[in-house]
Amino acid sequence: MSGWLSAEHKELLQEKYSSKAEIGADLVLSQEQRLPEYFTLTEHVICSAVRCCLSNPCLGRLIGMITYIQWMATRQKMTQAIKGYFDLYLKQLNYSTAEEKEFIRGNLSLEPFNKGDFYLKSGEIQTNIGFVCEGLIRRYYINEKGNEITTGFTKEKEYVTDYPSFVRQIPTKYYLQFLEPTTVVQLPYTTIIESYEKFKNSEMQGRLIAEKVLTILSDRVESFLFNTAEERYLKFMNENPDLAQRVSLTHLSSFLGIERQSLSRIRNRIAKK
Repeated sequence: MSGWLSAEHKELLQEKYSSKAEIGADLVLSQEQRLPEYFTLTEHVICSAVRCCLSNPCLGRLIGMITYIQWMATRQKMTQAIKGYFDLYLKQLNYSTAEEKEFIRGNLSLEPFNKGDFYLKSGEIQTNIGFVCEGLIRRYYINEKGNEITTGFTKEKEYVTDYPSFVRQIPTKYYLQFLEPTTVVQLPYTTIIESYEKFKNSEMQGRLIAEKVLTILSDRVESFLFNTAEERYLKFMNENPDLAQRVSLTHLSSFLGIERQSLSRIRNRIAKK
């Protein structure tokens, strides 16, 4: 049989790829193909090519050429998207030299997550620090009554981490769950330690991250000591106006330390002013 597929290959394809879903699962070969917006296109193109070749082998060679061209175009888009995400992360490293940034770039990875996925669960050790490019994460713990207590949210251009546990590489007590489809740039803990040894400015960058995380934790504790529930709500909305439509009232009331009904009353009272 002439064309792109031999009789043997055709039989193998029919047996191995009996459905589009199976083809898709087998295509997750690299971090580039895991970008959802581009993976769908790559999957569709290859699935179409396989179906055409199975039904009409004479078109195999032509379909193969078209598929290759489309795949190359898609790959180029994926590469550009990944570079853009990495550049966004590296822009946060204000005190890093060009040499240090190139070292870090070579160790970055990109990971897409679905809504409901967990970045970290209680009892796990975080081995990568994450930087959110797109999406939203909720941080919570489960108290002695079995209730989920929300302690924070992580949005775009923020680090997703339980930093005190991360720097000591001990199990976390928190759950970090995605509230939206989220894209995260990750840097391994081992790379961070190596950069501390190789580059003087890396320690400065690590200190800045630690200061930011500790400031957030300190502000939260002080808000419960010195602010009313309404003041905490107004402060949250003032600092995070973009989260008003992205966070549920249940999660927000838990974060503020009040019942959902109390939050509704506060919102109604403010709306009437």
